[in-house]
Amino acid sequence: MNSLGTFKRYTPESPEIPGAAYIKNEDDTDWYTIAWDKERIAGNIYAGTDAEGNIVCVTDDGSALFPVDMTVWEIPADEAPDNILTEGYQAKIIDGAYMVEHITIAKGTQRRLLAEAEKIIRPLERAVKYGMATDEEKASLEEWEKYSVLLYRVNLENPEWPEKPE
Repeated sequence: MNSLGTFKRYTPESPEIPGAAYIKNEDDTDWYTIAWDKERIAGNIYAGTDAEGNIVCVTDDGSALFPVDMTVWEIPADEAPDNILTEGYQAKIIDGAYMVEHITIAKGTQRRLLAEAEKIIRPLERAVKYGMATDEEKASLEEWEKYSVLLYRVNLENPEWPEKPE
């Protein structure tokens, strides 16, 4: 993993493309000399981090990255952490060390499962409210409500997810 530095906007004295956005790092390396180097970007993953090291952008296509006010990390794909392209947004890179924010991932899973449960609970609640629910729907509502309570109580530092109702 190699830090390419933090990239900031600048205006060249004689811009090749007037009005275009130009960005360079503290070594005066223009981002596009990297992004347009097809041989260099092939086989690499690029992660942009904010000032706290949070990954705010990650891609296997360096030419698609526009890293204004980001520190860019160039990572050989064969050395990249597992799932960086899918879970990288819940991770940090501090001093070249990749750290997954497991609690952040667990919170996202919890939110997703709760939203899924609520989509099922809401219509069942209405059926009960208006006296239109079958016995099976009433039982299903009770199971899904219990499930949602269990989801709220999951220890996000060491999550054990409850089973979904049938």
